[in-house]
Amino acid sequence: LTPILTVGLSNKHVQVYDLRNPAQVIINKTTPLKHQLRCMDIFPSKDGFAVGSIEGRVAVEMIDNKEAKKKNFSFKCHRHQADK
Repeated sequence: LTPILTVGLSNKHVQVYDLRNPAQVIINKTTPLKHQLRCMDIFPSKDGFAVGSIEGRVAVEMIDNKEAKKKNFSFKCHRHQADK
């Protein structure tokens, strides 16, 4: 498996680096999230990542552009208010 690094930027972009050549960005993507990024994690298989926003929305993005359009999706967490 290739060692990769994902970096979430303030403009809602995500950059993916191959750590064998960290000077070059492999992928520069814009997330579909509307608010500031809060957290990010790479899949163990290193073929994609999940990114969460401060709004409670999560986007799942694939790194391979061929599969990206078929497999990318987003959803909103916390749909119901907690009991008071």
